[in-house]
Amino acid sequence: MKESAIIVNTARSGLINEGDLIAALQDGKIMAPPSTLLMMRPLPDDSAFYSLNNVTITPHIAGSTIDAFSNSPKIFSEILLKQLG
Repeated sequence: MKESAIIVNTARSGLINEGDLIAALQDGKIMAPPSTLLMMRPLPDDSAFYSLNNVTITPHIAGSTIDAFSNSPKIFSEILLKQLG
């Protein structure tokens, strides 16, 4: 991987080994992973991520969008009706 790469993991947590991620961040090889995809949420108080200046920690808020609020009842109903068959 190119040094100074920026990791953008749009998948769920568990795809990236957090120990390797922390090591690469500490060595300055990469920066700015999306912290909403970390394995342990909330992070423990002693997490190494807090001491890194090349990490931005943000809450997971995708479910708080206007689209999510307006589409959730419809999607839920479709899944429920399919399961009740």
